[in-house]
Amino acid sequence: MIKQLPKTDYHIHSEFSADSEAKLKDIAEAAIQKGYKKIAFSDHFDLVPSEIAHYGVPSYYNFSQAISGIKKVYPEIKILKGVELGEYYQCHELVDEILAIDPPDIKIGAIHVLAPIDGKSIRNISLPLKEQVSPRLIRDYYLENLRLVEHGNFDILAHLGVYKRYLEKEPDESCADDIIEQILKTIINKGIALEVNLSGKRKRLNSLVPGESLLKRYKSLGGERVTIGSDTHHVNDLDIYYDVTVDLLTKIGFELINKV
Repeated sequence: MIKQLPKTDYHIHSEFSADSEAKLKDIAEAAIQKGYKKIAFSDHFDLVPSEIAHYGVPSYYNFSQAISGIKKVYPEIKILKGVELGEYYQCHELVDEILAIDPPDIKIGAIHVLAPIDGKSIRNISLPLKEQVSPRLIRDYYLENLRLVEHGNFDILAHLGVYKRYLEKEPDESCADDIIEQILKTIINKGIALEVNLSGKRKRLNSLVPGESLLKRYKSLGGERVTIGSDTHHVNDLDIYYDVTVDLLTKIGFELINKV
């Protein structure tokens, strides 16, 4: 039964994300061709100063209008308006005020940057790392995710472990076991779904983010709700590793796949 669930992807970026040039039209047509029944364009809406300084201020109004338009062009697929909220807990009051005018269908919480060490620049851990992976970096990363989920007020926790996707192998994360457990227990208690992000399979790590061991840990703690997100930034990213991910989640025992 699980394998026959309608194909759904809640984490797709379009030209309304500064790091993507994929057109809404091209993504929608590709999704229809690949048999998707529901997709969410969850473009970046990061309002922390470091992200604005690098990428500029995103226009939520223009994005919202574009999504309304594309829904009318492709009624055969359900298209949701999503937002990926980077470092949401740091700027939630401003974000909430803007989104309240025209609420999105899906809100994804994510961590992309860490505070600087010793006065150096902000650390973007969603790109290839410029520093050596250390216990401090690992704990800093998961502590930021814990702060994010403790704030809550979003539907899905995105790409937990994203700092690893450009590494050659999984690092030893035992130094952060206590923090990871708190994160998983918090999202379970708050009803926040855990995203299985496919981008790590397309990168050097060649593994889902989070990986199988963390997904099993989440399940053992009572976690049930998982969503699949391709983290598409190019049309060709869409659908790669989707079916094998569904198979893995089924094998682990998840039944609430893509239920938000």
